[in-house]
Amino acid sequence: MKQPIIQIKNWKTGISESPFEGTFANMVGVNVFKDKGLVQVNEILRSSAYGNQNIWAFPYILRSTFNTTYGDKFFAVGDLGISATIDYGASWPNLTGFGTGIIIGAAIYKDYLVIMHPTNIDFYGPLSQEHLAGATWNNARITTLPDSYLHPSFLSTRDDCIYIGAGRYVSRLQEKAGQVFNPTNTGTYTFTAKMMPSGLPAGATIQAISELPQARRLHLMTDKGIYPYVTTEPLADNPIIPTERNVTAGVVANDKLYFFAGKKPSLYVTNGSSVQRLFRFPNYIFSQDDGIDYSIIDGSVIYNGSNILFGTKKGVGSWDVENNVFTFDALSSRGEVTIYSHITPYGLCDIGDINNRYFFAFQDGTSYGIDIKTFNTYPTNVEAYGPYIETGVIDFGNRFEGTGIGDIELILGKKMDATYPGTIKVSYRRNIADSWTTIKEFREASKDRLRCPFPLATATNIQLRIDFKYRYYHTIKDYMPIKELNIYGR
Repeated sequence: MKQPIIQIKNWKTGISESPFEGTFANMVGVNVFKDKGLVQVNEILRSSAYGNQNIWAFPYILRSTFNTTYGDKFFAVGDLGISATIDYGASWPNLTGFGTGIIIGAAIYKDYLVIMHPTNIDFYGPLSQEHLAGATWNNARITTLPDSYLHPSFLSTRDDCIYIGAGRYVSRLQEKAGQVFNPTNTGTYTFTAKMMPSGLPAGATIQAISELPQARRLHLMTDKGIYPYVTTEPLADNPIIPTERNVTAGVVANDKLYFFAGKKPSLYVTNGSSVQRLFRFPNYIFSQDDGIDYSIIDGSVIYNGSNILFGTKKGVGSWDVENNVFTFDALSSRGEVTIYSHITPYGLCDIGDINNRYFFAFQDGTSYGIDIKTFNTYPTNVEAYGPYIETGVIDFGNRFEGTGIGDIELILGKKMDATYPGTIKVSYRRNIADSWTTIKEFREASKDRLRCPFPLATATNIQLRIDFKYRYYHTIKDYMPIKELNIYGR
């Protein structure tokens, strides 16, 4: 049987030492990390809210579960405004009446939404009544918050309180024993401001807070590393210093702290003493030399019981904790212009019922939006081109000397559907400045090997592109996966 002269497979390896194996230069709307490096069409999130009528980003999406009788409430909190939904994203009306000043932090504590300005804290609630009936604003109830441009917070179930970061300081809001928290009654809570761990380096800024329950201490994630801290002691000891010191966000899973560090981020894990880098994002996700800060921010990381989900400029990334595998759970509803997408990720919030549903907030140019992962994340039932993958420029050299270029072949990971086979289009160009020339559009029901003649007898350099036209149905991730791309001699 004739063997291919050029063979591209194992796509997840990216551009590897081999000039062909896994080589790709660009991809949109596809996933190469899910199963054995196949090229698969990715799920797309559904838009829940979008537009520029609310000129604010949503760094935080918060979920109130204090009283489940009337269902959960969700709050999208931006730097200049707040929206809420009581119907699981069908509408996001604005909330008005909060205090003056930019919003730089937010949390849910007990039955209240907590809004943090540079030095003041507002409260909105109670949240547990139907349609938020009776919820009112109590603004600037706390005015001793240390001044900062960022107030990351953490709800400690162990201590039943909220810890709030402010530069090098930690503050604490806690319900008094035997009381029911009410922000209008100072007898129901204590607020301790300006606890400063003495072990933090000068100039350190707390960017996120978490805790390892077995360690019984906070973990302050700063731009200079992670500093464990017991609030009853003055010293932050045994710092955890990753290769990229700028730690921006993290979440606890299986008694370990998974955290992101660096402007071109890497994912790390620590048990409180040792630290290991698990994954450095490839260039096609975060360009390493474009000068843009791609930090994974506080508020955009959640753990759903099996995977760590986090917002990226392409959509929602996913790290399988059990198998140590990275993939994209779903892509933004706004799509992508190129691999260096215009999408800026913000908050991520678990909806908390079943089937891994969540909200994802983002910025798209001058507009802002909230996507939703639903039971059916497919926005349309009409076939259309959209997802594609491009190989790198392949140096044919003298590999076809004496034979000429023969057929091009795609081997699929499963047969094309018998009823809605979709279409796979293969194109080429001689250099990256040229437009694409179609070789063939394949629409062959129940086939898993697609083959046709290559239109050129000879070539020096060729770049190939595979486009997918498909109907949104069944499970998109398993639809028309590409296993191999082969080029034969005549």
